[in-house]
Amino acid sequence: FWPDAKLSYQASAFYMRVEDKLVARRVGPDSYIGLNAGATTHQGLELSVKGQNILGRRRASYFPRIQPFVTYNYLNTRFEDFTDRGETYDGNRMPGTAPHFLKAGIRVIPYQQLRGNVHHKVSWRFRTEYRAAMPVNDENSSKAASYQLFHTGLQYRLETGPLHLELSARARNLTDVLYASMIVPN
Repeated sequence: FWPDAKLSYQASAFYMRVEDKLVARRVGPDSYIGLNAGATTHQGLELSVKGQNILGRRRASYFPRIQPFVTYNYLNTRFEDFTDRGETYDGNRMPGTAPHFLKAGIRVIPYQQLRGNVHHKVSWRFRTEYRAAMPVNDENSSKAASYQLFHTGLQYRLETGPLHLELSARARNLTDVLYASMIVPN
């Protein structure tokens, strides 16, 4: 690491108990009613680490600035007291909530220059994200598959006085993975 290198991190944990949680019950095509699912618990952990100026300095443009990052979320949401039509779902995971989510990537700034009041910056980003399988119904008998995605992008930024110009090109889901980013439970 260079003397200008910095590493920042954040961590948080949470626990929440919800009384009288409302969930959707399908009653027909595109028709739902609210159903009282009793008590639910929501607990989790969020961790994040981010690097700044790895291998590069703010004032020198001859080394690229490298900024890696990683974030991880753990989410445990469960029915605590839920019975519907004679079926008990106590202890089941709440549908639509993945227990693990991981995002990691790197941003490289190979060129940055300040001349007078004109600032040029070029950056490249690469990011991956992973989402674990998640239940799609209250019974937890069916799950949406886990998936991993890869994204990249290139950006040019010009700043001069009040003028800010940014050009960017992005490519998402580079491996063309078929995935469900959102589900409708039950």
